[in-house]
Amino acid sequence: MADKEELDPRLKTALNLDGSPEAIKRFYADWAETYDEQTAEWHYAAPSHAVALLQQLDGDGRIDLIARDPGIRIMDAGCGTGTLGRLLSEAGYRHIDGFDLSEDMVDLARGTGLYGEIEGSVDINEPVRDDWKKRYDCTICVGVFTPGHVPPDSLTHLIDLTRPGGVVIVSTRVAYYESENYQEAAERFESAGQIKLLHAMKDATYTDDEREHYWVYIVN
Repeated sequence: MADKEELDPRLKTALNLDGSPEAIKRFYADWAETYDEQTAEWHYAAPSHAVALLQQLDGDGRIDLIARDPGIRIMDAGCGTGTLGRLLSEAGYRHIDGFDLSEDMVDLARGTGLYGEIEGSVDINEPVRDDWKKRYDCTICVGVFTPGHVPPDSLTHLIDLTRPGGVVIVSTRVAYYESENYQEAAERFESAGQIKLLHAMKDATYTDDEREHYWVYIVN
């Protein structure tokens, strides 16, 4: 991973947020209008990796989710401006919902017309609302499990969104994985029988200067 001193100032600020919802909202409100342009310059790869992982699912004898079925219901958790939604739509998926803490980012995602239900001011650290529980065939969360944003235990809320037999796809920055002990949290949920790890893609591209791990879980 690149040293933080070498990172773009905007990205460096993002990695040093204090995790408070209000600080995160302020930061992304200021960044929303230029986010897509700037992340494209960095060759932000997390959304494309997530879509590829979904399409490549071949199961372990337990998955009844057909990854290539365009009719599956997908939740884009931490949807930002809608980059993942666009790529999912281009791949043929028709039923995409989303949420994000930032209203400003969600306004831009909503404007794409690619999302069915989309909500702002939704904190991934808070319990899932009742009408979303176990609703989705696939929950995807990229670019969120990163320093200064959410703790590893918030993985439980992605699990709560996903029906039994469905999958959760998550990205974790390498620095986050190492400093926040993500592995311990994930293994705790596995030991409790909530999820099973299907696939891990380690040290894959995230941006030009950053690497990230990608995880695919089946929900029990």
